Amino acid sequence: MTPVVDAVEPEARSRGRHPVTVALRRWPTWLALGLVALILPDYEDGLDLALIPGIASVGYLLMALLDRPGLTWILFVPVTALVPLTRLVDLDVWWVFTAVTAGLTVAGLVLGRLRRPDLRTMQAVVAAVLLGLAITAIGIAGDAGRLLVALALIGHAATDLVLWRANRVVSRSFAEWCGVLDLTLGAVLIAVTLA
Repeated sequence: MTPVVDAVEPEARSRGRHPVTVALRRWPTWLALGLVALILPDYEDGLDLALIPGIASVGYLLMALLDRPGLTWILFVPVTALVPLTRLVDLDVWWVFTAVTAGLTVAGLVLGRLRRPDLRTMQAVVAAVLLGLAITAIGIAGDAGRLLVALALIGHAATDLVLWRANRVVSRSFAEWCGVLDLTLGAVLIAVTLA
């Protein structure tokens, strides 16, 4: 006897769901918007937001090498901790981000994880671009620097969308959270800079 297959399309099933249930499923979006609300009151010149694509460059490349999206939220904590740790031992965070990114890229090439043209390999390119934009933004400062930070944030939000749709490299919930965070902060940074 063959099992009965539910012929109702997923979209049709989801139309009948309660709005609260639908809203709760978007918890990464709400979490990101809450974090934006916490970040913006401490907003100084926008260049401090360059740390976000810096952290993303290291974290996403690490996740690409591990190929274990389920660990994303767990590994987010130690990757983010690089920032206060570098300050504690008086190291330049950008040198640390660059060294760790280069080390992860070399490890990925040696292990063969970054040799195929796929979404994991793309993370090495994205990391290099994000670090380049962030470091350049800090170097030139002013409005041009803020716009470069915004470009890095929005560019990473686009990467998050690709990863979210593919359900690869990082967990879907993390890609949604980071994408909303990056896109919102990038848009606010552009609006404030051009105002």
